[in-house]
Amino acid sequence: MNQNPFQALVTLVELDHAIELLINEKKSAEKIVVQAQKHLTALEEEKQILHNRSKEKKIQARSIEQEIGRIDQEIQKKQQLVDTSRSAKEVTLLRDEIVFIEKESARLTEQMFPLWEEIESGDKFLQALGVQLQEAQKVYNTTLEEQKHVQERVDEKITILHDKRTAVEPLVNPEMLHEYTRMRKTVANPIVFVDGNSCPVCFYLLSSNEQTIIRRQARVICQNCYRFLYKRLI
Repeated sequence: MNQNPFQALVTLVELDHAIELLINEKKSAEKIVVQAQKHLTALEEEKQILHNRSKEKKIQARSIEQEIGRIDQEIQKKQQLVDTSRSAKEVTLLRDEIVFIEKESARLTEQMFPLWEEIESGDKFLQALGVQLQEAQKVYNTTLEEQKHVQERVDEKITILHDKRTAVEPLVNPEMLHEYTRMRKTVANPIVFVDGNSCPVCFYLLSSNEQTIIRRQARVICQNCYRFLYKRLI
């Protein structure tokens, strides 16, 4: 049997398909790394938000504590005035002021308890998140290393296939190569293997003459979708 003039193009197509699969495998590896990085970044951002929130609450708590301390000092001063005052009227006024100030101190103290509870709870959650972040960092580092090896292996395979493609391409009929290159820009599978009597993509029914040409291991162009149709060698 004479060598099939279409076989070189078929080999080229198979190489391109294999290269495309490897490129998709490489993209999947890159996507896995990106997802791990996104998870790590999300945890880092959440930790920073919680840290800032805790910092703000602690500043607020210290401010309230300082205010309570100032009020306590003011109460002590007024109490000293009460103890040294000889005027009943002045003592009454001072005691009224002390009562008013003590209410303010009590109100601020009441604010302090839930605030410190929030701070304590937030710090515990922040600590737990820190542990989670460490684990995520380990997972990311492991994933990065694993996928790096995957990509290196895929790159080696792609290089080998590109070398084979470079060797095969000059054997392809220039007209066929030009048409194939043109169609690849718009069609995912420009060459289709036919098993029956119609195009397996668009189901165009082949004429008797076209079926005869295909049986002779020659190419046919589908009159509907314009793909190359070819019967696989057995």
